[in-house]
Amino acid sequence: MNLAAVSVVAFDAFGTIFDTADGSMRATRAILAPYGMEENIAVHYARWKELHKARMRAQPFSREEDIFKLGLGDLFEELGIPRERAERDVRPMLDTLDKRAAFSDAREVLDGLAGRRHVVIASNSDEAPLAANLRANEIVVSQHYSSETLRAYKPQPEFYARLGEALGVSLDRILYVGDSPDEDVRGPKAAGMQAVWVNRRGARLAAGIPAPEMEITTLRELLRVL
Repeated sequence: MNLAAVSVVAFDAFGTIFDTADGSMRATRAILAPYGMEENIAVHYARWKELHKARMRAQPFSREEDIFKLGLGDLFEELGIPRERAERDVRPMLDTLDKRAAFSDAREVLDGLAGRRHVVIASNSDEAPLAANLRANEIVVSQHYSSETLRAYKPQPEFYARLGEALGVSLDRILYVGDSPDEDVRGPKAAGMQAVWVNRRGARLAAGIPAPEMEITTLRELLRVL
């Protein structure tokens, strides 16, 4: 890792700073239970997530709240449920988005790094839930950027390019820290950033994902190197 080149440390939010736990799975269960589909919730959620990510790749840009509704409509069609019900039934999922608790190491590390580097948060999210989670967990950074403000989603190249433009720095001076191998390792590295993979669960990188500059199991490890 070329630490001398790093002037900005950009953190992903959900899964990195905020613990998403099983909130999305519980929301999916609440949505499908009235239709007698409590079984195979993990399969249904995984499919919804796949449809969600496909919608994120579509153009023109749509807010994530709308993508949740459209993706649920797609899932409902596959399950034989009228897709128009998604507009109403999506609410349990949307209600989880601004109620994430920060990991125990998050504030300590963000505060500790603030005196050493320019620290920002940049994540796939609408602006309102991201800002609400930051306020609720009393997390303060110099700037935060949502996919809504950047008008692009990771791992689209535009997300990283627009982040660099907003910060006024070249991408090779940004260290990106996140938990998703695709969005927080492959995407940043393809854009010219350095990447730190937050691997809290001991996962393995899938084929085709380049090695990050650093792999950590807790954010506190960053305090020892930055």
